[in-house]
Amino acid sequence: MTDGRRRIGGLKLFNIILAGCAMALVIVCLLTASRGTVSEETGPSPVVTFAVDVIEFLLVVAFIFVLARRWNRRAAPPGWGLGPIFGKWSGEANDEFPFIATRADSMGDPDMKPRRSETPLAAQARKLLVDWRGDAYSFGLDCLDAVGEKTAPLGRRALFVANRSEWLADTVERVIDAFGPVGVEVVARCEGARPNSPLEDVYRIQDEIEAAKADVIVAAGAGSTIDATKAAIVLACLSPGVHDVNPFFGVGRVTEKLGGTALTPLVAVETAASSGSHLTKYANVTDLAAGQKKLIVDMAIVPRAAVFDYSTTVSASKDLTCDGAFDGMSHCIEVYYGAKGDALEKVERIALTGVSLIVSSVADAVRDPGSLASREALGLGTDLGGYAIVVGSTSGGHLTSFSLVDVTTHGRATAILNPYYTVLFAPAIERQLRKLSQVYVTAGLMSDDASRLSGRDLALAVAEAMMALSRQLGYPTSLGALPGFGPFHIDRAIAAAKDPQLKMKLQAMPVPMDAVMVDKYMRPVLKAAAEGDIRRVVTMK
Repeated sequence: MTDGRRRIGGLKLFNIILAGCAMALVIVCLLTASRGTVSEETGPSPVVTFAVDVIEFLLVVAFIFVLARRWNRRAAPPGWGLGPIFGKWSGEANDEFPFIATRADSMGDPDMKPRRSETPLAAQARKLLVDWRGDAYSFGLDCLDAVGEKTAPLGRRALFVANRSEWLADTVERVIDAFGPVGVEVVARCEGARPNSPLEDVYRIQDEIEAAKADVIVAAGAGSTIDATKAAIVLACLSPGVHDVNPFFGVGRVTEKLGGTALTPLVAVETAASSGSHLTKYANVTDLAAGQKKLIVDMAIVPRAAVFDYSTTVSASKDLTCDGAFDGMSHCIEVYYGAKGDALEKVERIALTGVSLIVSSVADAVRDPGSLASREALGLGTDLGGYAIVVGSTSGGHLTSFSLVDVTTHGRATAILNPYYTVLFAPAIERQLRKLSQVYVTAGLMSDDASRLSGRDLALAVAEAMMALSRQLGYPTSLGALPGFGPFHIDRAIAAAKDPQLKMKLQAMPVPMDAVMVDKYMRPVLKAAAEGDIRRVVTMK
């Protein structure tokens, strides 16, 4: 499975082989039986008889092997599998034989035992996600068909939102095919959103929702389409006919206005390992004319159900893969930096697992886009990023990235900015830096000696490791390297940081800031990032 469009997964392929072996075995058995009716004078030669016996024996062995694999993966109770007998041939996914990897839609099953081929990190990520979302979320490999069963309980008349891009065509077709068997009718289709969820796209989707009068909305695509659909549902339900999302920006504004009204349920079908929008309480919306992004932050907009088939990401470009990886990693890191008190231990487990999965797999995914192991790791890691930003909030890197929408992608902006913010907050995040340093040491991006540093020196070492990963993937490490970037972007970012609607990002910083502190601390960080000189960052005391 290397191009994201093959629908024959491991078990389907083995079903075909099993049926073929059974048919061939029957034919050979008939040929063998027919030998008994042939006279001695006209019977087959000993060579032919021996050949038939060998073929029969091989088919019996093949039949038993395939049947054993099905037993091992699907039917056997825990501990009864035949892996110890047949080894990797019986069901362990591996690089040499990737086609025998298990279907991972069972990853959404709380009772599913860890797969024999699953790494401890992946097993931990799976448990975290299952404990969090339970039956509301289907994730893994080859689980796209679950969208039908997730949608049907929420409504029988669906508005389907998705872009018509070529790379998404197969996924869209498969989602639509999943509706028929469960009795869901697509009453209307609507084009998704452009990158960064522009206001104009939100309002267009709002109009489509109001016209369709559907029971349920299904949005398939990357974060921009899902975010735009979240915002459009809010407008269609709470201010129909009015194109003004501004009253809903900020924290909890949707819930304040809901009263007894219920939002139309949303089923999110994610297709990019990135923002985690299919799981989160955020909807990013961009005013392209002003070059500024803002947020709706509200638990009321979390999709009622979600599906993410990680195998759909194998067709993602290098840029989309890396942008998504850095976005997911920034969610983990920024929330981890700002976590305090009782929340720190929970966030720590989520963030370190997510960062470890992403750091260890993103380069492999770029080198081999069809690697399902790398795609699964990225999907799990970025999903944990989505979990992190529901538990906590992002801060500096995200806040500044909202003012760079006209010169770079969101993921690339956070990849550039977070090393600089790391040095700014060094004294307040030493525990986090100590733990993160081990992730980068394991990945070969940081020396073990450097991980033993402290204070600002440790922060500089971790920041350099972050930048080393960016360079390894061909990404810039300074704002000045972005085409079109200029001093006015710094002024725009500083002004946005003082906007009350983005106050939550200042408050979520490891050392909470107010508007008065922005010029003193943020502006030097952005100047250092513009010049690419991380040692110019002034560390907060």
